[in-house]
Amino acid sequence: TILPNYSSTNLDYFFKPRSADGDSAVTIDYATSGTRRNITIQIPSYVPKSAFDLIAPLPVQLVSSTGVPGAITCDAANLAGVTGPLSTDPGTCASGGCCYDFDTTTRILKVVVDDAYGGYTTQKVGVLITVPAAGYGGLVTRTKPGSNSYYLKRLGKLELSGIPQVTYEGLYCNDNSNRIVPGIFTPSIVSRSNFITSAFSFINGAKNYTSMYGLEQEPIFSQNDFKCCTPLGKTTTSAAKCCSGSGTTASGVVTCSLPAGTDLMVYFNRFVSNEGRGSDQPGGGLEDTDFDTLTGEPALNLTVNQKISALGAAYCATKKVRQGGAFGYYEPEPQGPDTTLSSRIYNIVDSSKDNGTSSNAGATVTTGYAAFQDGFRWNHHLYCND
Repeated sequence: TILPNYSSTNLDYFFKPRSADGDSAVTIDYATSGTRRNITIQIPSYVPKSAFDLIAPLPVQLVSSTGVPGAITCDAANLAGVTGPLSTDPGTCASGGCCYDFDTTTRILKVVVDDAYGGYTTQKVGVLITVPAAGYGGLVTRTKPGSNSYYLKRLGKLELSGIPQVTYEGLYCNDNSNRIVPGIFTPSIVSRSNFITSAFSFINGAKNYTSMYGLEQEPIFSQNDFKCCTPLGKTTTSAAKCCSGSGTTASGVVTCSLPAGTDLMVYFNRFVSNEGRGSDQPGGGLEDTDFDTLTGEPALNLTVNQKISALGAAYCATKKVRQGGAFGYYEPEPQGPDTTLSSRIYNIVDSSKDNGTSSNAGATVTTGYAAFQDGFRWNHHLYCND
């Protein structure tokens, strides 16, 4: 919060700070009624909560932009009585002292200085948190984020867990490239050194990959079970006999179809289903050259996309197809009175407030939290719309 510098020359920032009321030039002033009495910062959602669970035993200091007066060390305290950025000191700090509180549920970090400490009145101030680099896996190296397709390709493959041919590349944090993005791989795998061990991964080319056994989630598919069933568009006596497990009924006859929410890129994966192939299929049918030979995924090009879309329009129960909506233009967070909500940022969904729309080929669909929760996840995948 003091003279912020977010360029590559600043090796000390961990996240982009922003006070809760949108004031980047934070001033604590007990001398004037109604002015700021504390610092309240909401830790951004893209920073794992686990990183800030370690704040409690670490030095938290109040510092001024001029360096005068010098930094004072703050003690951990219960600041539940501080209800907002302008609340008065609830009296939990010793005279002339400084206190802090980090709520891991709301992700709010509060720092309060006692009014007896007058040296900070009208000073621009900030919070200095000293974190040993060793606690985060050694030397901290920051990297630029990848493109949306970089993350979509890697996250989309998680839908194929259980298929032996599908392997998974490590996904690392940008604020510390030694750390693994949490929630994807086995919980004990937290760093790059953990991931690249021969006991967990193997080398293909210049990169390390792991199998379905290295994922935190349970497999979706069986690696060796097969099903003889009625293909899409054919009639049968029960939807349970359909390969899709779903069908539409008319005059007592069941026609096999795909239910709303079906990920067409997964269903037509060559290791999941042999459907959609042949020149008599909608869109001209899928051919061997339309698939990734290693993962079985439909290739990401316009021709294959059009074929998948035609298959969906023919076999989805609703006859409607849409893209996923993980990425979109969302309101910036955290927000304060000075936040310009109209200045949306293209980002991956990471908040229940993330909602937007996307237009492609004349169709407009929702993106963000609601779409993602409804199963329409990855933008490079096509789904049966509802």
